[in-house]
Amino acid sequence: MKRLVFFSILLAIIFTSSALAAESVTFVGLSPTPGIDKLILKANLVKPEGNGPFPAVIMMHGCSGDSPYYDAWENRFVQWGYVVLRVDSLTPRKKRTFCDMPAPTVKPRAQDAYDAKAYLMELPFVDKQKIGLIGWSHGGSAALYVVDDLTPIEKRESPFQCAVLFYPYCLSITNLNAPLLILIGQKDDWVPQSLCKTLNIANKSQFEIAFKIYENAGHCFDWEGIDMVYQGHTLKYNPEAAKDAVSRVKNFLAKYLK
Repeated sequence: MKRLVFFSILLAIIFTSSALAAESVTFVGLSPTPGIDKLILKANLVKPEGNGPFPAVIMMHGCSGDSPYYDAWENRFVQWGYVVLRVDSLTPRKKRTFCDMPAPTVKPRAQDAYDAKAYLMELPFVDKQKIGLIGWSHGGSAALYVVDDLTPIEKRESPFQCAVLFYPYCLSITNLNAPLLILIGQKDDWVPQSLCKTLNIANKSQFEIAFKIYENAGHCFDWEGIDMVYQGHTLKYNPEAAKDAVSRVKNFLAKYLK
């Protein structure tokens, strides 16, 4: 009986700790938003055990919004010792998708990233000098605006320490201000990998640009279990590419945030 009571208490402590580890938070977004007087962004905040200060990463979802497919990455980041802020840019704007009008919805999310960074910098357990950005697809395209010094940003302050972009639509960058890791599949039928391979940067950057094309991978190759057609595009998990991407992301973040 005593042993049963002990394990019951232990499980209660574990579940309570887990519940406290993840928190739903909100913060003000400074991006002008039609039909919304004051944009309030939502995010999931998770931290490693301990007081920190810890390095941190901001996650930016693709055009279809947040998804359980990002859970594995969130868990990895926390296990690697990072505070994670998983930002929802979609539902606060009262939209169901960005996929039907991607171009005008990309740049405002650069402001979201900096607003999220400002929120993190107020937390006592976050190392303010070590904040990185991870973006997938639409979020990866937005991240290219984030790391361009000429993108108009309200209350920009310091740049991100680094950025990881999964299969973005690669736009031109005028003045790169952070190291980049770009991961994309050669068989991606949604975004052309050729644009990333020949990424146009107007200035000669002092920052690293690491680039990996996965020969047999397409869009969402890192989303374990996915195998579907969405808006005419093939989304399929590729375990070999995903495993390699996990290793590259871990090493890249450690290089610039640890």
